[in-house]
Amino acid sequence: MSYDSQIDKDRLLFTQNNSPIRLRCPECVRTTKILRHCRIFKNFPSLWWHIKRDHGYFSNLLFDTDAVVAILNAISKAKEWGIIPEPTPVYVDSTTTSSLMYRRRPPRKDVYQKLEKIASILHTQGELFPHYKIRHIRAYIGHVLEHADERTIKNYLDCIVDASEKNITKGTVDVTQFCSEFESSL
Repeated sequence: MSYDSQIDKDRLLFTQNNSPIRLRCPECVRTTKILRHCRIFKNFPSLWWHIKRDHGYFSNLLFDTDAVVAILNAISKAKEWGIIPEPTPVYVDSTTTSSLMYRRRPPRKDVYQKLEKIASILHTQGELFPHYKIRHIRAYIGHVLEHADERTIKNYLDCIVDASEKNITKGTVDVTQFCSEFESSL
């Protein structure tokens, strides 16, 4: 028994290209008043599936389905030939092997530099180092970040506390491990 009639067999060139690329549906862009409300698709097949399922064949003054197919084929070829470069991920530093996590992912460069400033301040406080109360750490974060939102301060505090040892009985945090992440710059 054959199920060929139930399977949609698009053999367009771009529908076979699963390389990552960010695309918006041109019909949704045309009909939506706010561009942010348009969904972004991660590859060509997902965009084509959306067009076929939600729009079918369309034709308006700007473009029609056949023009969109031609453009998507051209973009797919450009992607394969290297004309459209692959997105490069942004890392803190290729030579640094840091285990710090800011909001459950490696910190961006600017966040990493601010954490480095906080670590240097914590390291220079001779009478308190390495055991700090949470309120002291929060004050140093506020000093480095100046006019930061309370949520941002909490994110930095979570990063520091997660990279440190907690002493629950004394209510302090041992920041030695956190400061050792920035050993070369201290």
